[in-house]
Amino acid sequence: AGSMNAADDAIVYFSHHALNLKGLPNLDPTTVKKYFARNDVNIIDEKTQLEQKVNKLVADSASTGKPVFLLLMSSGTFDGIDWNAVSSRQN
Repeated sequence: AGSMNAADDAIVYFSHHALNLKGLPNLDPTTVKKYFARNDVNIIDEKTQLEQKVNKLVADSASTGKPVFLLLMSSGTFDGIDWNAVSSRQN
């Protein structure tokens, strides 16, 4: 709780595939949100949704002039997302 309070946009991503490989149960987004104690945290479990969300943040920063800094922490590979490609896309 509180670990992402300083973030303007908080996102928690989990991969069903990674959980399955590790023999872990699926995560309930409501429970995940509760433990971060932040009502506006985005819980995402689809690779394309995560790419779209980050792409939107990058695109929005171009119009506002506010830079985007991503802190990515993982015990996996984010399902193989190419972060250089995602973060450099222009809409």
